[in-house]
Amino acid sequence: MTDPKGEYVGDFAFGEKHGRGTYDSRNGFRYEGTYSNGQRDGVGTIYNSDNTIFYKGEIDRNLPHGKGSSYVSGTEVKSTWVEGIDYKELAGK
Repeated sequence: MTDPKGEYVGDFAFGEKHGRGTYDSRNGFRYEGTYSNGQRDGVGTIYNSDNTIFYKGEIDRNLPHGKGSSYVSGTEVKSTWVEGIDYKELAGK
């Protein structure tokens, strides 16, 4: 399925992205993982435009949420995320 922002290849249910799939955006970012009712939801990996991993872990309603790892210059930083924000940032640490 192609839309103005990119291309999705994967499972569908009732006309929505649902199950496992991959979305390649026109600006070079990529998501591989699970979808629920058209949204990234479950577990997945978000790649930067240079194909390095930005985030790998739990996703809820299109945002990192729960346990996951971000990657800075190839170094893994494990954390807990809340609605797309690293919990350490929310806690001021």
